Amino acid sequence: PMDAPYDSHQKWPRAFGFPEGVESLADYSVYLDKVRGLGDSVFRGEHRYYDSCVMPSAYRSEEEWTAISSASNLSLSEYWQVRACHFLRIWNLPTFGLNGTEWVGKALHYGRKTRLVDVTWNHEFALFFACWDFKNPPVNKHEDGWIYIFAKTTFRPMSVAREMVEKGGIEQGISRDFRDLFNESLASKLYDRVGHLYMPRADRTFNRRMAAQAGAFLWWHPPDEDFPHQLICIKVNGKAKSSILSELDAKGISIDVLFPDRFGREQLKLAER
Repeated sequence: PMDAPYDSHQKWPRAFGFPEGVESLADYSVYLDKVRGLGDSVFRGEHRYYDSCVMPSAYRSEEEWTAISSASNLSLSEYWQVRACHFLRIWNLPTFGLNGTEWVGKALHYGRKTRLVDVTWNHEFALFFACWDFKNPPVNKHEDGWIYIFAKTTFRPMSVAREMVEKGGIEQGISRDFRDLFNESLASKLYDRVGHLYMPRADRTFNRRMAAQAGAFLWWHPPDEDFPHQLICIKVNGKAKSSILSELDAKGISIDVLFPDRFGREQLKLAER
């Protein structure tokens, strides 16, 4: 078995599969069959290995990690990241209000530092992101890509209003005020044990890009060693990225489909140079 991704903040579970990694859609299907027993999952693809792999932007520096990794409460830094987003998207205030939960997802989407991690419900989209190099499109064959799978059985969903949560169920529920997301007294002790909470209403309501990518957000928490299947890693062979993208293109999955906007068109032009 191959070595798992590792960084100074935490140790990830060992990657599984053959050492050379995914080299085709057929290979990928074989890998995914090993995950089926974990139920529905969400996925994240990165075109190379980063020390901060699947770390939310709010935690990527050692100083930030030390300050807030063990706390579920809203930090002053995170609070002002959301407030700064108000100025970027001020015309959304009448729709979401000043403290609407949607603002945390919007803050991430527009480049602010939050504790959310953006993921997709579609495993093939994640494979595309593990192949495509956004800085030098289309691919960097010298770097292996990585797919991170978050098993749904290891995090609590947040998909309905908190007042609609049934007693005894796994649904965490969500407040109408983003500040409540950080309030430990309202977290039903989930922060002690559960690594990831699904952030709802962010995948389909923002724009065409999020809808095209079957996007979603995970409310991040350090992985718990008692949940060995909480995060599963799959390597994508760098030398096979071009052929994998061709296979995905034949299925209608391409940069201009996943990014149906100016950014997607610009990436396509760069890739065709």
